[in-house]
Amino acid sequence: MKRAFLTLVAVVAFSVSAAGGVSASQDDLGTPGEPNCNGQTVALVAQLNQEVEGAKPGFGNRVRDFGLTNQEGMDVVEAFCASVAP
Repeated sequence: MKRAFLTLVAVVAFSVSAAGGVSASQDDLGTPGEPNCNGQTVALVAQLNQEVEGAKPGFGNRVRDFGLTNQEGMDVVEAFCASVAP
């Protein structure tokens, strides 16, 4: 799980920097502990690289780009959203 979490963090960080950001509709990870954290985080990951020519849209494509299955990606999102910042 630790590898999957670090991979998702890398996916988000790399993709946001490489694409110069994401669309105006979703530009932040969800806030751990908030009811909409899972949906907001999945939406952000799904929109990463949408402006890059040839990039396939969607959450599954983003996580597969970094060697995760859809379920592993969702598990990472759930673990992230269940965490509470110190």
